[in-house]
This record gives sequence, structure tokens and C-alpha cells, in this order.
Amino acid sequence: MSKKKKKALEAQEKTIKTVKDEPVPGEKTEPVKCDEWKNKVTPRVQVEYKVVLLERTLAQHQTNDKLYADMVRVELSFTESDTAIKPFTKGAKFSCTPSKVEIFWDTARTKPFDGDLKHDQLSSGKWVLYLYGKTEGDFKAELTLNDPQDAKIELENNPAEQAMTVVKLEMELYSDKKAHSKVAFDASEPTRTKLSAGEKISRGRLLQVQDNARHCRAKLVLKKPDGNFWSGGENHYTVTLNKKTGSGDVNIFKTETGGVAEPFPLKLDKNNFTEDKVFWVEGAGAVDKLRDLKLIMGMDRTPGGLSKTEKMNGDFASFTIIQFKKVTPDTADYKQWCNLPEDSNKPAQSQKFKAKAELTKPLENVKIMFSLVPDANNPTDIPDAVKYTGPGDNEAAVNTNNQGIAESAKLTFSRYGGDKFQVFAYAQEAPPAGENKPAKNLSRQITIWRKLFYRVNCMKRYGSGSYSNRLDEAGMKTKMGDMFVDLERSGDVSNRDFQSVVKDSKIAAFNTAVFGADVKRTINIGLVEAQTGDSVTNVDRLWTATKGYNATDKTTTETLTGFTMEMETKNAWLDSAKYSNTDVTPESWIALNSDKVSLSLDGLEHKVKVDLTGVITNLLPANKVRVQVTLKKLSEWSGDSTGNNILIGMRWREIGYPGKEKKAARQTTLHEMGHFIGMTAKKKPDAAQSANPLRYDQNGPHCKFDTNKCVMYHQFQMVFDFCATCKESLKARNISDPKISADADY
Repeated sequence: MSKKKKKALEAQEKTIKTVKDEPVPGEKTEPVKCDEWKNKVTPRVQVEYKVVLLERTLAQHQTNDKLYADMVRVELSFTESDTAIKPFTKGAKFSCTPSKVEIFWDTARTKPFDGDLKHDQLSSGKWVLYLYGKTEGDFKAELTLNDPQDAKIELENNPAEQAMTVVKLEMELYSDKKAHSKVAFDASEPTRTKLSAGEKISRGRLLQVQDNARHCRAKLVLKKPDGNFWSGGENHYTVTLNKKTGSGDVNIFKTETGGVAEPFPLKLDKNNFTEDKVFWVEGAGAVDKLRDLKLIMGMDRTPGGLSKTEKMNGDFASFTIIQFKKVTPDTADYKQWCNLPEDSNKPAQSQKFKAKAELTKPLENVKIMFSLVPDANNPTDIPDAVKYTGPGDNEAAVNTNNQGIAESAKLTFSRYGGDKFQVFAYAQEAPPAGENKPAKNLSRQITIWRKLFYRVNCMKRYGSGSYSNRLDEAGMKTKMGDMFVDLERSGDVSNRDFQSVVKDSKIAAFNTAVFGADVKRTINIGLVEAQTGDSVTNVDRLWTATKGYNATDKTTTETLTGFTMEMETKNAWLDSAKYSNTDVTPESWIALNSDKVSLSLDGLEHKVKVDLTGVITNLLPANKVRVQVTLKKLSEWSGDSTGNNILIGMRWREIGYPGKEKKAARQTTLHEMGHFIGMTAKKKPDAAQSANPLRYDQNGPHCKFDTNKCVMYHQFQMVFDFCATCKESLKARNISDPKISADADY
């Protein structure tokens, strides 16, 4: 025995003797027995919480940074009444029965506890263990000190016990889904499906960053815990809901819409957790990685007793919060030329279109749905073949790539000129609330157009220059644009040598020589000197030789206005020529050789020159000579439309419409182009395809709007507008492969 302990024992014995020798008066005294001089040792069990969270084996659904239910710390110790008598140096046993938990020396669960506590394992006078919940239910934590095998040590209240319980915390998370065709057009609630324990972790819930209440909130149900959670008067315990975020953010509400966000951590005590609690989660910030945010159920208590930390991971759910950066097309004034063939390098062509949706973060394998949203002002009383039919319920979602970009399957527009659409993209698992179409989920406006191409060949004038300055391309494009038809010139304007007329019988050969083979959806425009019929009319022109007389070369010249003749060969324009002496009675005509007669153009006028050399003499002066030339005059037309070709006669326009030549050329171009694309239609472009009351036939289909106020009137008029009926007809017309019959259905 140490000197210190021996001295203490002597002091104790002296005190006892004093008590024996000096009894209190009137009180019977008993001698103190020596066997009560003992160190009384009492085991003690202290717990961080009387509730242990059930480990629900959710880690099997996780890949990285696996989460496990937090463990509860237990501190085991003993008290001694007097270590000077004899200190307790033995160990102890610790158990939890029935076996609802696993016991470990460390929170990493690498050092299992085997039941025995050795004295040399004491740290600061206690053994520290951790309980890991494996099975729901009550159990008893029991610390039993080993027999000290020493009469000077007495164990009191051995074993020490603490009633505890393992409680399961559980949350339910729901997905949202709508039939694809209803997403943008149906205010009904989405179908909500409870995710399995594995789904809510491995797949998680997708949300979109909220945009003025246009996105759905996710339904989250916190299940009421077993009553034992609050057993033993532990009313100071709370169930908590925390967010664990690597990136991104969410807010949580008590209501499906509106309301004020609840603070994190959310705490539910016994009084306000009498039934399952429903909350609603909305996206507040996009994540950098899939499932990078988790909502976690745990527990906490008010301070007191052992120091404590909030216990987490009783249950949890993963969340992926996304936001759209853009949906294509994302350019203003976007046109879709629905009559052009598909071309992967030219997405604005064809009635079908592949849109792209890009997220703000490069998240891969996010399922995106695409839909077209027609403008509310798109007409509905149109032929079925022209209409937009909408998406199907079973269209597949498209996964984003590693750049966070998804490309849609082919979306099919209407083919009605002027119809407007937007592409609407949304996450399959996060449809918008009601009929909302958040701006970030929409492309820019798409307008349905058609495109035609044209080639231009302008004839050279007789003298110099060409008619290329007479085609009003801008005016032509504006008027066709009124019907959502874009005109685009193919190549430069080319020029062809002068040719006086293009007769009806020579049109085909002329067009082939000038334009070559037809090109689909391309109209060929030829500005020519004159386009005429084949038959000629002989016209006599009679004049005195002094008219336009040139004494030097003895020629006389007659100016012709309003004549159209084929000038290339003399036989084509000259029937005969003769002269007479006016002094001879009766007048006698003498034939002139054809080589004495020539024809030329001077601006807009033809001039016939007759050489009277050998006729005009001193004996027969010019004022005594009369000349008669019989010319072969052709009937001139405004122009011609044959197949893909338009010919526009220019000479008569320049004569008849000075200062308005370009307008006059535009009128014929528009008129003949109208025939090329099926105007004037026999039927109206309504659903019933009823008869068009303005249609009449006169050398082809024409329009009688207000007698002669439509450019499709049969006679040339200085009118440049299509009437409303003709415009609507062309908007509905399929111009994928003109030339189109005006009698055809839409």
C-alpha cells in the first residue's frame, strides 16, 4: 500500500475510534464494522441520444460519397466512492439487447466492438462506443462491471441500463409527368408517381430553376416517425430536414403553389408532427453535377447532458436542378422554308425541323422533351393537309450529351404560310405547371415561309445597254413576301443578244437556249424586246419621198410607231416595196428590189429606209415620188408563261408606260409567277375546300376581284396587289414542286 493511501486509512480509523469513544447523549451507538470500509463502484451509461437512426441500406443505390445513417455516441464509465481504499481496475461488458444495433469503437465502422471493455481502454475515465441502427425497435443498453474480486470494492447498481430505440425516418418523393401532347396545352395536374427508395437516390428528382411560378414543385412527404421517437418524455427531440449541396439550390414550401419558403434546417417536433407532413420542393439554382443536391432527414435535440451533434442521413433523396440556356432557333425573325427539301446543313429548310436545347450546365443524360407551340392566331379553318397536327403522347425523350445539349427528333410544322410556332423544350421529369410555357424553355418565334428561286436573263437593246434596269426585283419580293414567299435570285443577271421578237412558236427553243433545263422551284424571267404571236398582218405604209429625205444618198425614211416586226430576216418583216411618179395619171407603181429597203430601231420607233438611187433624178425630183412599203406586222403580247419560264415584252411597255416601265414589268412578273404557283385557285383554302367565287377562266384561271383590282385579272392592268382570296389561297398552297395546277386540291 502506498504511503498516501496508508495515511488516509489511518485517518479514517482514527475518526471511527472517535465516534466509538464519544457517543451522542441519549442515542444508542453501534460500532462500525470494518467490512464497510470499501470503495463503492457504480457503472454509468450516458448516451448522446436515446434514439438511434435506422440504417436503411441506401448506400447500395449510391456510387460516390456514400451516405450512411449517423451513429449515436455512448459514453460508458463508473464512479468510485473512494479510490484510496481500493481503486477499481477491472473491465466491463457492454451489450444492447435485443440486438437492434451494431456497436463500434469508431464512426467509420472499421473497429467492431466485441462486448468486452478493458480497463486499459479507458480514455479520460470512460469508454466511448458508437451505435449503428440495424433493426427498428426498442432495446436496452447495459453496462456490467466485471467482478473486482476484492473485498474492499463493492459494485452498486450493477449493471447500469438505458432504454433506447431504433427509429426509421422515411421520406417519399414523387415524380411529375404529363402526356407529351398535353404539356403545353393542358392545365390539369401532372401524374405523380412515388419513387422507390432506390429511384429517389440513384435517379433522384429533376427540377427546373423556378421562373415566376411556371415550373412544378416536387411533392415530398415526410412520414410520421414511430411513436417511440418521442418516448420517455423526449419532447425536446425534433426530426430535421437539411439540404446537402455540392452545387445548386432548392427551396421548400408547405403549399404546392405560392407561400413562403421554409427555413433550413426544417425542424418538426412532437406537437407539429402528428401526421405525415407534405412539402413542396422547387428549384432555386442549377447544379454542376447530376444529383448534386440532397435533402436529408435527421434528428436533433435541445442541448443538455452529453454534448451532441445533429444526426443525419436517416433518409435522403437526390435532386438535379437544371436551367435552360437556350432553345433553338434562338435568332430573331427566324423563317422556316417549308417547301424546300431537307438538308442537314440547312436546318431552316423543309417542313421538318430539329431543334436543340442547351442547359446552363453541361449535364449529361437529362431527358428532354420537345414540342411545337402554335401561335394562338394561327388560322384553324384550313385544309387538313395543311394543318399542324401536334405531338404524340408516346414520343421519346432525348438525352443531353456531355455538353448539356439535346437535339430533338424531327418536328413537323404546318405548311401554311405565315403560321407561327415556338419550340418548347422541357425536362421529361419536370413538366411546367399547368399550361405555363416559361420563356427560357421556348425558342424564338418561327414563321412558316416558302422560298422560290428565280433566274434573270435580260435582252440587250437594239443599240446599246440592256433591259436589266427594268426588272423591279425589290418590288416583286415585297409583293410575294405579303404571302410569305421569299424570292431569291440564283446567280447574276445575265444578258442575251438583241432579238426583235420571240414568237409563240419559238418560245420553247428560246427558253431552252437561254435558261437550259428547268430547275425545281426556280422560275426563269426573261425580259425581251417583244413577245408576239406567229401570224402576221400586212400593213401598207405610204409616203412622199421628201419625208426624211437625204439628198446625199437619195434615201427616204418613214418612222413607225406601235409596230412590232421580226427584224432578223427581211422576208420576216417585208412583203413588198414600190414607188410611183405622182405626175403620172393614172398612178403607175414600179416595184423596188428588197435590197433597197432596210429596217432599223431608233429608241422605241422603227424606221423604214428606202434607197431611191436611180429613181430620184433631175427629171424626177423627190417631191414627185411616192413610196409604199407593205410590212408584216405581228401582234404583240404582254408576256408569256410556259412551264418554269416567264417572258416579259418590254418595248410596248416603254411605249405605253413611260416612267412606269419597272412597275409594268413587275405586274407581269407577279401575274405569271402566280400562274406558276397555282393561282387563281379553283377552291378556297378552307377546311371544306369550297368553291372560289372569284375564279373565272379566260385563257387560263384568273381573278375577278372588284372587276380588275387583283393582279391575277386576265388583262394587263397597272395593278400590283393580290386580293385577299388569292393571298390566302397561296398561303395554303403546297409549292414544293411547281408548276402547280390552279385546279389542284391543297
